[in-house]
Amino acid sequence: MRKGSLFLVFALSFAPMLHAEEASTATTPVEPVAEASAELNARLATVEAQNTKAQLTRLQQENQQLRQQLQEQQEQSLFPTLTAEQQWFAVGGGVGALAFMFGALISRGRRRRQWLN
Repeated sequence: MRKGSLFLVFALSFAPMLHAEEASTATTPVEPVAEASAELNARLATVEAQNTKAQLTRLQQENQQLRQQLQEQQEQSLFPTLTAEQQWFAVGGGVGALAFMFGALISRGRRRRQWLN
């Protein structure tokens, strides 16, 4: 064999060992990255749980306020309030009705008396 080809065979025989060493050193940095990723995922889950809990609390409070407002509105609709104009109109109508009835009663007695005379 030639010296060049012997050197080439020798160099190629060490290539798998060098490749194995590179692979083992390459896996070492992956482990801290995986641990960091797992830690970040855990923190993300914790933060999401806290946000969900805060949102749930806020929505429950808002729901309670809206139910209270609904109840107040329903109570107010049972007893509708009249405006000042409507009150005066009702009072005027009542006075007119009373005056008509009082006048009818008074004139009724006069008619009977007129028959008697």
